[in-house]
Amino acid sequence: MKGPLYKELMQQGIAMGSNDAWGGYSILSRHNNSLTETQKYIVAKANYLFNGDEFGISFVTPPKGKDALIVANKKAQEKADKVKKVIFIDGAHYQVLY
Repeated sequence: MKGPLYKELMQQGIAMGSNDAWGGYSILSRHNNSLTETQKYIVAKANYLFNGDEFGISFVTPPKGKDALIVANKKAQEKADKVKKVIFIDGAHYQVLY
């Protein structure tokens, strides 16, 4: 289930703005031992910024130090901002804007 095709489709879903793909990416990243805690935080924070999902960010540890946190938050914002803003008339993929 987590083979190369799955990962490729997940990346495409993230790029297209699929909330489901963003949530799955956040969950998979949390359990990925090859990522640092800072990388996991960036993914969870980007997911939160993208669609307001606080679930993933509640399981990761923010970087220690003010400068490291600022850099991580900036990277997360850049990751969330990469998604093109698209309006889907069927509501299948929507971004929650607060």
